[in-house]
Amino acid sequence: MERKALFFDVDGTLFSEITRTVPESAVRAVQKARSLGHVVFINSGRVYCMLDFLNKLVETDGFLCGCGTRILVRGRTEYAYTIPHERGKEIKKSLVKYRMDG
Repeated sequence: MERKALFFDVDGTLFSEITRTVPESAVRAVQKARSLGHVVFINSGRVYCMLDFLNKLVETDGFLCGCGTRILVRGRTEYAYTIPHERGKEIKKSLVKYRMDG
């Protein structure tokens, strides 16, 4: 069998907003995939500080967070990108100018 990388979203996919947990069936599925040699990642637009609680609920191989701006593999940051401060200020000005929320 060929080893695969599996990516799961959080909201309504791996994590239930209703029960505020990962269903046991999902935990078992992730465990089975990993036992077969596949690697499992959580892939979310959320930033990592909004996702790290999942480490206590389900064991995965890593996270792709913040729309790809941070990649963690087995607890180690492999890639991180932040918007430069000056660019952030420009974006904020545009949001205010066009009355947008951000």
